[in-house]
Amino acid sequence: MSQDQKISSIAQMSKEEMNDALQLHSTALLKELHEAAIRQVEFEMARKNRLDVKASNLLLVAILSLTVVSFLWVYLMGTRQAIVIPLVVLMTITILCGVFCLGLSMKVLWVREGETYTVNERALFSKSHLSDADAEDQVEQQQALSMFYRTMTPHLWIISQKQNNLNDAKAVMLHRGQISYMVFIVFMYIFVLLAGLWR
Repeated sequence: MSQDQKISSIAQMSKEEMNDALQLHSTALLKELHEAAIRQVEFEMARKNRLDVKASNLLLVAILSLTVVSFLWVYLMGTRQAIVIPLVVLMTITILCGVFCLGLSMKVLWVREGETYTVNERALFSKSHLSDADAEDQVEQQQALSMFYRTMTPHLWIISQKQNNLNDAKAVMLHRGQISYMVFIVFMYIFVLLAGLWR
């Protein structure tokens, strides 16, 4: 496990731990924590979008590269009198690397059930919190506002944690896809050079 992964796993708190930490009297501080939670959710969503864009580009490049390699393979085999075993093995490895890259890119973009995390409307539209916050007494309003922050902040942090875990998994798959594509390119160039030598 890398140092970053250790820090990430340690940093993630349970909802109960967050609730304990949010037993504060300062409404202003609770508001700052609430806004920090919102920013964290926005950051993870932006990170998800960047990973999806990279995966889409890798998918497109992999499809085009596999198409070119397939046509090249068919052309070279059509111009040869005998099959050269090393070229067959090399091309097989090349295509497998390309297909692996293609599969990982599609897996990153694959939409899974329950993957999209949204705010729970029961936590957002709590009748007791809203009615207390709408009270005429300023003290009751502040207390209700503090309770709203205590309720929503852990909820938003849990959303950001789940999205963070999902983004980490996508980043690992995308990294493996990029490596497999680099291997694909290297083997493709070796194949072209050897095919030219053995004409």
